[in-house]
Amino acid sequence: MLVIIANVITMCLLYDDCSKEYRNNLNIVNITFSIVFIIEAIIKIVALGKNYFFSRSNNFDLFLVILSIIDLSLDALLDNHSSSTSAFSVLP
Repeated sequence: MLVIIANVITMCLLYDDCSKEYRNNLNIVNITFSIVFIIEAIIKIVALGKNYFFSRSNNFDLFLVILSIIDLSLDALLDNHSSSTSAFSVLP
């Protein structure tokens, strides 16, 4: 829960006139949080097996992780490192 709160706080730190270095640092933090959430999902899937998919909260978490992976992929493909233009910036 603390990681989620820290992620939300980090997303609130972006503002319009921030420097490129500041944006890049926030992007690195966003990638770090995404990796943490991806690892969490993998660990839960391995630990719970098929039972993981019977929980609505786990399904929602997995959906957000998949969106996060899509967001990171699009940022890498488009060479777009500004978190403000991310389509999924409200997601972990």
